[in-house]
Amino acid sequence: MKSRLNLKLYQKMQLIRRTEEILIAEYHVADEMKCPIHFCVGQEAAPAALSQLILDGDTIFSHHRSHGYYLASGAPLNPMVAEFFGKANGANGGLAGSQELSSADHSFYSGTILSGAFAMAPGAALASKLRGNGNIAIGVIGDGGMEEGIVFEAMNLAAVKKLPTLFLCENNLYSIHTPMNERTLASHLIDRAESFGLPTKLLDGNDAVSLYKEFSNIINFVREENQPFFVEIETYRYCGHVGPEDDDHYNYRPDVEREEWLGRDPITALRGFLIDSGEDEVELDNIDNEIDKTVYASVAHARDSEFPSYQEAMNFNMDDSYSEIVSSLIIDTISDFDPDQQETVLRPY
Repeated sequence: MKSRLNLKLYQKMQLIRRTEEILIAEYHVADEMKCPIHFCVGQEAAPAALSQLILDGDTIFSHHRSHGYYLASGAPLNPMVAEFFGKANGANGGLAGSQELSSADHSFYSGTILSGAFAMAPGAALASKLRGNGNIAIGVIGDGGMEEGIVFEAMNLAAVKKLPTLFLCENNLYSIHTPMNERTLASHLIDRAESFGLPTKLLDGNDAVSLYKEFSNIINFVREENQPFFVEIETYRYCGHVGPEDDDHYNYRPDVEREEWLGRDPITALRGFLIDSGEDEVELDNIDNEIDKTVYASVAHARDSEFPSYQEAMNFNMDDSYSEIVSSLIIDTISDFDPDQQETVLRPY
């Protein structure tokens, strides 16, 4: 059973990795993907581990480096790739792109302004707690996002109200090009969560098997105790901050550091572990080949798909796309505003 689980972890990690690598290779070929994309090569272990533990109804709110968590939620590959190509059958009608990627059917949401998604998790957790359905909310953030004030408000609310929230921080050491030691004097980010009374753990973000075991215990705690938990994982992104290009020409990451992390590659490590445990290397190669076929087929499917029509695109921007409550607020606001009125003269208090 453990062997099957580890194979599932390997399969999910390879799906994330090869999707990213193939999209990177295809990005500039015909200039068909118009949206900026934050790739997660090197950071596949955490979403792969979570994919084996989340239940239907659990909600994931991810940061902008979100593809791994989208796939972890069980959302299908084809709509994600089609979304990057701006096609009507994309996950969000081709209008959200990578940074705002979501799949409501799989309770997955990403994007918003920096750290905003992280702060939405306690709200979903509160809803689950009030409904008594046993579901949890997961908020994912990067180390740079931990510097936003709303993060502390979210953690404090979850702690005070005892909300079933897993706060997950991917510490890949850099906020764009700025290393952590130039942004904070703290050695680890768990210290900030502990100040709000949250239980915390610092984990190796490149060890998928260990992450699964740790996440299993943590998620059980969050689910059964209706309590928040903060996890910081140490990991590393291999590609540039955004886009397919390598940005190491800025010399912001030491070569020795990069080589050290490449030597700790999560997929290479898991593959070696599987082979040492008796798994057939040919079976692993077959998994790799099938994943490549799947991803290339998804790219071809996206290319052959139709762009949204004008009306389809506009449907996302009209009043009838809002809830009745929001629509009424918009109408009330518009009715109170006269665009032709003269500017009010400022007077002293």
